[in-house]
Amino acid sequence: ELRESLAFAWNSPAHRGQLIANAFVGMFAWNFGIFYASFTQLVLRSGSLSLGIAESINAFAAVIGGIILSRHLTHPTRRTYILGCVALGIALALTASAPNLTTFYICMVMFGSTTVCYTAVNQSLLQRVTPPESIGSVMTLATYGTMGTTPIGALIVGWLTNIGTARAAIGAGAASLLIAALVLSLTGGRRATSPDFE
Repeated sequence: ELRESLAFAWNSPAHRGQLIANAFVGMFAWNFGIFYASFTQLVLRSGSLSLGIAESINAFAAVIGGIILSRHLTHPTRRTYILGCVALGIALALTASAPNLTTFYICMVMFGSTTVCYTAVNQSLLQRVTPPESIGSVMTLATYGTMGTTPIGALIVGWLTNIGTARAAIGAGAASLLIAALVLSLTGGRRATSPDFE
């Protein structure tokens, strides 16, 4: 069944690019626990309480963002997904350059809201362009892409933090999102086969 799911996704222009992009993003940008803990401790030189406050801000912004999206995200498209990648990439880039704790907290508002935006658009678009009988297998592949690549990404994030700083690790996450958005923008138009894809 896994082989059939992979074959279906690979042969579908509406799925292949997005699932690959999602796995790429999951590898570099989804290790929040590692690079934010390193950022607060090693870069900002603050205590564990600051990380707890940042995560609370992140969660609150995600909840608010989710409520707003639930009312307005009615017709996700490939373009919406690309915008979600760009928004989250910018949020991570700004976070990586935060000079102090106050700025970091402000960036966490952006990060929380754009994370839920990326996740909601990614999942809802995949469901929209997938036949009902294949939704389960496609969403499983999406989960594999996000969670299955994080162990590899954790090693990369740790290595970047070790040889550089946590800013470099967060920057790599931002770069993965912006690269994914660029590649999808350049290749999506030639492969679109339905209005939902566009």
